[in-house]
Amino acid sequence: MAIQKMLLNIFCDVFASDRRLRRRFVATSALQQELRMTEVIRQDVTFEATPDRVFEALVDGPTFTRMTGAPAEIDGSAGGSFSCFGGAITGRNLEVVKGRRLVQGWRAGPWPEGIYSLVRFELEGQGDGTKLTLEHSAFPPGQGDHLGAGWEANYWAPMRKMLADHAA
Repeated sequence: MAIQKMLLNIFCDVFASDRRLRRRFVATSALQQELRMTEVIRQDVTFEATPDRVFEALVDGPTFTRMTGAPAEIDGSAGGSFSCFGGAITGRNLEVVKGRRLVQGWRAGPWPEGIYSLVRFELEGQGDGTKLTLEHSAFPPGQGDHLGAGWEANYWAPMRKMLADHAA
């Protein structure tokens, strides 16, 4: 729970400069408190590529588009916004440590307005490859199975294919 509070504070700091977004976030914070889930998706996946290549696939719009075949616009900086899969997934980058960590305020289009989950990607070099640990939390009730399967189908499988094609 302490990590969620810390990330929510970072999230608030990112939006502090935008009064409209800050008001919307504060107005929905009570609802966000109701959505604190005990359920956390945790996935460990490995890729035959460097941490920098894996990181690039997550934060570079053209690379993400090439990987998934779906439109993506990504500002890879801290505080930068992203829109993936033609706007089906949107959010902001809360913490960006190149090649090591990416933390996002992440939302799916059909969720109630102002509701963001927390997604954390940790990257660790392992020989010639990379171990990526995903933690996805604070999502609406009943979404865990769908989201968990979506990470494999929409992120990991296409990323493995793209990185393998690039290595060949």
